[in-house]
Amino acid sequence: MDINKDTRQSGYTLIQMAIALIVVGLLFSVMANFYSQYKNQQGVKDSYSNIETAINSIATYYANQGRIPCPAPMTTARNATGYGTESACRSGAIAALLPGECSGGICVEETVRASLTGTDRRVIVGTIPFRELQISEDRSFDGYGSRYVYAVTMSATDETTYSNLKGAISVRDANGDSLTDTDGSILYLVLSHGKTKIGSYGKEGGLNSACPTGAGSPLDSENCNVGFDTGTSVDSQSIYISAQESLGTSSAFFDDYVSYFTNNSDPTWKRTSAEPEDIEDLSSNFVGVGTTTPSVDLAVNSSGSTDSIRVYGTTGTDGTLYTDQICDETGGNCFSPLAIAGDNSVAGEGMKCPKASDPVGAIYMVGIENGEPKCSEAIEVLCGPGLVLKSFSGTNPVCVTAPVTNCPPTTVTICNGYSNPVTVNIPGGSTNAFWPSNGSSYEGPAGDDNCRRERYRCNGTSWVLRDGLGTCKSGVLSGTPTTYAACRNFLGHSGNANYSGVQGFGWDNNVTVQTISTCLGTGVTSQYDVSACSCKDDDTRTVTNAACPAPYTGVNKRKITYTAQCEYSGNIVNAADLVPRPDLGSAVTPATPRKHFGLNTGVPDDSLCACSNVNRIEFLDCPSGFKRKSPPTPASFTLTPYSWPVAYPTRGRSYQVNVASDCTETADPINDQCECDTSISYSHSNTTCADPVCQEPKTNLITISGYPGAGNVQEGWDVFENTRDPMLGCTATSNQIQTGNCQAKGFSWIESHTNGDAYTIQPPNEVGKECTCANHVSTMSSTVPCYRPADASKTLYFCKCQ
Repeated sequence: MDINKDTRQSGYTLIQMAIALIVVGLLFSVMANFYSQYKNQQGVKDSYSNIETAINSIATYYANQGRIPCPAPMTTARNATGYGTESACRSGAIAALLPGECSGGICVEETVRASLTGTDRRVIVGTIPFRELQISEDRSFDGYGSRYVYAVTMSATDETTYSNLKGAISVRDANGDSLTDTDGSILYLVLSHGKTKIGSYGKEGGLNSACPTGAGSPLDSENCNVGFDTGTSVDSQSIYISAQESLGTSSAFFDDYVSYFTNNSDPTWKRTSAEPEDIEDLSSNFVGVGTTTPSVDLAVNSSGSTDSIRVYGTTGTDGTLYTDQICDETGGNCFSPLAIAGDNSVAGEGMKCPKASDPVGAIYMVGIENGEPKCSEAIEVLCGPGLVLKSFSGTNPVCVTAPVTNCPPTTVTICNGYSNPVTVNIPGGSTNAFWPSNGSSYEGPAGDDNCRRERYRCNGTSWVLRDGLGTCKSGVLSGTPTTYAACRNFLGHSGNANYSGVQGFGWDNNVTVQTISTCLGTGVTSQYDVSACSCKDDDTRTVTNAACPAPYTGVNKRKITYTAQCEYSGNIVNAADLVPRPDLGSAVTPATPRKHFGLNTGVPDDSLCACSNVNRIEFLDCPSGFKRKSPPTPASFTLTPYSWPVAYPTRGRSYQVNVASDCTETADPINDQCECDTSISYSHSNTTCADPVCQEPKTNLITISGYPGAGNVQEGWDVFENTRDPMLGCTATSNQIQTGNCQAKGFSWIESHTNGDAYTIQPPNEVGKECTCANHVSTMSSTVPCYRPADASKTLYFCKCQ
């Protein structure tokens, strides 16, 4: 029996399975390649993002603290004390390290700048102090999990030594050229070792990969430093490379990321760590607010109704303006604030009345008299002009019309005809009023009991003498004569003004003064006596106030000997020569006549003169259109090295000035380091419209190709691109890249001319509506004036004529 069995089965053959595996492998290879590219791009993105965060955080730290933070140790474990915290980089063990030495995860390097000296040359290297910067820990790693290298100029970590101009770190390109105007002028930098991690340290503080040796990759190895482990840096100089990424296997391999900060300008203000809200003035010159030309330490100008300085206070102590002098705008007429705010009981102070606890009991200042406060136990209540006080209603004064003045003001003279008469003024008063009004009589100076006293009464029409006591008498000398001044200083003399005020040269002895008591006068006067003055015959002395002769500008003055001999002139001293105020007393003839002096004799001695000039380097500006080479080459001067002025990049020529022993100066040949400035600049001007009466340039902002910045160009500008050609002697050329467009001016109808000539609006009711040359001509048969609303002068235009 034949049995037919069906042996066909469904499934994959080996060939089909092999094909499927090949397809899957190809797909996996493509996906793996895409994933690898994504991870690499993400690493680059994270590295740059975290570097930017670190740089911005350091800048914020400086704005708040006035300094840059020290690095954190590179090798500190994540669970150890001090991880992510700035080190004490200016003291202790780190301060003892020499350039090229490392300790505790910190290395010390030295700048290549020859102009920096001492500790300004030190650079401290570690990693990001993320705790001081108050950023998250993951921001202190690059996109590949390595710790960033953080290098900082040591002087910038102290607010007292911080300076933008003292950066000590050098960053160079692949050719070894500095990326800054001054090589070694960078304050701080942040560095990632890239995807290869060569020379980098991982998250736990261990070395990822050793630095390359030999000539394999000189660019990448320049940034590599394993001294954090070994204790010795690969290079003691602070030099880093920043170049284009190159992933080949040649010597040009480079995958590091570098970001740094440098600034060639010195700040005017800085914050202090002791008081973060305070600022300190760093300028060595004057500081001005509202003025470009301050002439004092702090000049504050105002304009319009704006106050120069306004100080707000809330507690009576804050908001205080402190000063020890108040002066006018010329710097003169100064006085101390104590003249107003001081205690009147203290000598030299001013406007405070004594307290209630003082013996006098005066507590109120009711006025100012003779520059001093007038104090009273009670405040005086006065009625207005023409009123007098009648009574009080509670605490309010009741004032009534003042009585009629029957006796007008008058002037009387007491002791008329005597040597010391006194003139007094009597005010107006009513009938039976007395002067003085306090019931006493007018009297002379205190202590003069024999002086006359008088009292007056108004009889209804005039003042009459009521009573008169005492007698009148003349002034008499009193007291012992005292020395007033040296005779010669008092009298003056003929001769060299340099001897003014030296007693014993020429006139000898003293002028005396004696007081005179008066009866009803103003107190005491003075009588001067010069009878003891005499002339010395000989005197010789040396002075040192004569200027040194040219060309010396020295700090010393030369000596000149003068010999003086008195000679009779035959003239008796005039009365006006004897007293400074002849009206105060009689002139007295001195003991000997006036004599002249023979001065200005003797030979000058210039031995004390010296030349203050020294050898120096002078700098000159480059010609117009030229700039200083970068970097410039120094000349072979004897005063090398020297630095080109950073603040003046146009000064590209230098020469040495040599000062000889006789103070004459000669100059070495000029070292010219100028080159043509080929940078592109732009200029613009308003375009010229075809009809300037009816048209004006457009003012809306547009963007044009080549002009720096977007939206910075007005459509009505003619824009020019300016360059210089070094092959044609640096001649300037200008290429117009934009021609401006114009638009019609806007006008409006008005009712009349500004000079009073009336015009009728046609068509009517059009005042204020827009008009142009075109619509006017098409609708009007005669000229009607219109004006531009934007024109404040309201100038009239005749549209039809336009």
